[in-house]
Amino acid sequence: MGIQYPLYMMNIPVSYDTSIRNNAWMETYSEQEISVNLTEAIHELWEVYSFLSRYGFVYLLPSTSDCGLQDLVFVSNNGIVLHHMSEPTYIGSNFRVANRRGEEVLGMDFFCRLGYNTIKCPHLFEGEAELKYLEGFLASVEKKLSNERFVSHAPAAVVEMERKKQHDAQSKIAILRETLTALRK
Repeated sequence: MGIQYPLYMMNIPVSYDTSIRNNAWMETYSEQEISVNLTEAIHELWEVYSFLSRYGFVYLLPSTSDCGLQDLVFVSNNGIVLHHMSEPTYIGSNFRVANRRGEEVLGMDFFCRLGYNTIKCPHLFEGEAELKYLEGFLASVEKKLSNERFVSHAPAAVVEMERKKQHDAQSKIAILRETLTALRK
């Protein structure tokens, strides 16, 4: 029959850190602006946890403060859960940057213990959040390119750059979907 309530996964941010800047957006902030207030982060997690647990089950991904996984708190990057398959499957991420590698191991171990079939993605893949970001980005580019005023008035180089962004996003999404389809078999 299965659980009839929503399931959520969260991580207590004891290892959350910004000492290694592994995203372009992090470079735009000073050390003071980007530093983590652990007390505040844990309080914010508690607020979200308290809300979500009223409506479903919340699994907490285990970690320790010395695990060296500074972004483990961003669990949607850890992988993707495929419930619609004959056997519930978890596909672990394959991170680009070295300081994120290892997060997927915790996620895969966690889901394995819950009885999921676990697979590490053989291609670069940063979890469900990456796929959602790419789909949203593609939609915004396609909206811009469907605007006749933009296409007819923007410099040709600008329009061409948008078409390149569209093509790149479509290619990345296609690779991720192909990978997910292949892993489902």
